[in-house]
Amino acid sequence: MESYFLIIHKPGPAWMEGKGFHEQNLMEHGSYIHSLHEKGVLLEGGPFLDHSGGMALIAAENLVAAGKIVDQDPAVKSGIFSAEIRPWMRVDWENYG
Repeated sequence: MESYFLIIHKPGPAWMEGKGFHEQNLMEHGSYIHSLHEKGVLLEGGPFLDHSGGMALIAAENLVAAGKIVDQDPAVKSGIFSAEIRPWMRVDWENYG
């Protein structure tokens, strides 16, 4: 069964202070995230408007699988981002109550 996880990206040790999101070296991160979208793993994602990082909503089998997805992110591997993984429950509001 598929579960959902919220990935919160925050500036890591390699984040260039004083530089906005679009000034960071995130080309490989963007390509990786796009590949997750094409596979149906990434459901939503994007940067925070205050340049403090970003978030991604992913589908994965479990927390271990979600961790492997995060660990393969080039921005996490390089230290541009640190990442926090939070299990998330989707509510089907169309059929709620």
